[in-house]
Amino acid sequence: MRFMRDRILIALDLDETLVYSALSELDRPEDFRFEDHYVYIRPHLSTFIQKCNELFDIAVWSMGGETYVTDILKKIIPPSIELRFAWPKSVFVNGTAQTLDTLRSPKNLHRLIANGFEPSKVLIIDDNPDDSVIEFGNVLQVQPYCGQPDDCELLLLSGYLQRFRSIKDSRDMARQC
Repeated sequence: MRFMRDRILIALDLDETLVYSALSELDRPEDFRFEDHYVYIRPHLSTFIQKCNELFDIAVWSMGGETYVTDILKKIIPPSIELRFAWPKSVFVNGTAQTLDTLRSPKNLHRLIANGFEPSKVLIIDDNPDDSVIEFGNVLQVQPYCGQPDDCELLLLSGYLQRFRSIKDSRDMARQC
């Protein structure tokens, strides 16, 4: 595989960052269904994922269950793109790096460090600052996606990340945001 230690890892949140999942249908048809959930793919996701894959390693972590995360990712990530990891909620509850800090903020840099990732090589992209609040230098916060068909957050983020194609420290990306 092409995973390289010198590439920055983009750790993406799933819900309200890449997709919106709801128990009731919005004023437009869903992109697909997962069990009793209507799932809406954030506009420009395909372009965003392709651009990220060219420049960075990609991972997804979510507070969703394992089946939910696996099924959603099968629908939104092309088979040609290999994720570095896809961690569902069970990894945060039962996985490695279980410390008092990780219990308070389940998706944080300490968990990634405990799994061999260098802080300077990780950029967390999440809509919820509470999930990664202690990682200020490693987090880019995006606007939450709630199914809006005209959302352009990922398109803007693609352009932003493109500017940092040769950056060596991911924290420089967050600092300039």
